[in-house]
Amino acid sequence: GNDMSLIISYNMDTQKFQSFTPGTDETAISNVNIGPFTGLIVNLKNPKGITFRGNGWQPGTVELNKGINLISIPLNDPDVTRVSDLTKVLGDKVSLIISYNIAQGKFQSFTSTTAPGTPTDVPIEGGKSLIVSIKDAGSFDVVGDPWENPSPPPVPAPIMFSKVGIAHSSSPV
Repeated sequence: GNDMSLIISYNMDTQKFQSFTPGTDETAISNVNIGPFTGLIVNLKNPKGITFRGNGWQPGTVELNKGINLISIPLNDPDVTRVSDLTKVLGDKVSLIISYNIAQGKFQSFTSTTAPGTPTDVPIEGGKSLIVSIKDAGSFDVVGDPWENPSPPPVPAPIMFSKVGIAHSSSPV
């Protein structure tokens, strides 16, 4: 809708990031279909909740290409709760994992040599994308339950005022 200012995807064929902005032609290569292997970075003018419908992920394998991958962890895996856990799973193949720090408004990186527990060792959350750079193609298994992100707080109903007549009295109260 009108709150979207930019959507970034990674094109595996060209090995480049590409952007879709309001006004981009619907036939543009950057207007990608969202599917099981699609990662997106979305920049919004205002916070917005989006609900997707369909069948959720089942435990399985996440395939990664050599180089840059834009991923989200599809299940709430109890063994992969922080970025440091993902670096352990990927082993020596991982070069860099980049996350976005909303509070600071900037991207931050984590490598296999970064100490667990540092500020860049962010929690893995449903619906949050990571940029993962690996040296060789690989995969990792994901098990767990579907993500149950908390619903955004309900928007309060508008307060309606109506004209109320006030009786005045000259007698003391």
